[in-house]
Amino acid sequence: MRRIRDAHEIPAEMVPVSALSEEEIQTRLRYWKRSEHFNMGVFLLIFVCFLADAFWWWDPLALFATFGVMAFVASHIYYAQKMRQILLSGRNDPATSL
Repeated sequence: MRRIRDAHEIPAEMVPVSALSEEEIQTRLRYWKRSEHFNMGVFLLIFVCFLADAFWWWDPLALFATFGVMAFVASHIYYAQKMRQILLSGRNDPATSL
């Protein structure tokens, strides 16, 4: 098994949006957009499984579990949308621009 010796770590520090450069903002916007689209695809796949549980197998425990997973993925979609809104609002705010 291959060991990763120099793992890249992203520093966990809070940085105001106004302190980010336009390139950093665009990079973060692309990341959150990609994250939102990926999670939407996962959500649709799980929704198809939910429909199969409801109409094909009719397994109440599977319905409950699938609904829980759908709520979990939906929270990730919501978080990605909020992060994009924060980045866009901080970039367009005339009070924070230099």
